Parts: sequence; C-alpha cells; structure tokens
Amino acid sequence: MSDERRAERARARRQWPVVRGRVDDQTSELLLDVPPARRVAMVWALTVDAWALRGEAIPDYARGEAPGRVVRPGER
Repeated sequence: MSDERRAERARARRQWPVVRGRVDDQTSELLLDVPPARRVAMVWALTVDAWALRGEAIPDYARGEAPGRVVRPGER
C-alpha cells in the first residue's frame, strides 16, 4: 500500500465514531448488563464474521509471529 493511500485511510478513520473503555468500566450504559466474558465472546463472533466476509480462514500462528507494527504517539 502506498504512503498516500495509507494516509488517506488514516484520515478517513479519524471520522469513525469510537467509544473507548475498559472491560471493567461500569459507566457505559451500552454494556452495563454485559459481563466481561460475554464482551470478549462478542468480539470473537465479530472476528469470525469479518474473516468469513473476507473469504479467508482465520490465521493460525504464534502471537509473536503476528504481523503488525507499533506506532507510538508522535511517530509516523
């Protein structure tokens, strides 16, 4: 992916509505009655659906081999 395309995608993501919280946060009315274990299960279900939509199997590799990069505040 080109740097220009990457920057374009980053700009688009800034517009996404996001609510960030901790698993043990009891102030969110949205998940007030949902225990943490169920919240994790909900994320797993979304993960399975996302990979199915992509038409690929869920990757099976060690955590240390997972692709990705760390971007710290102020770094680009």
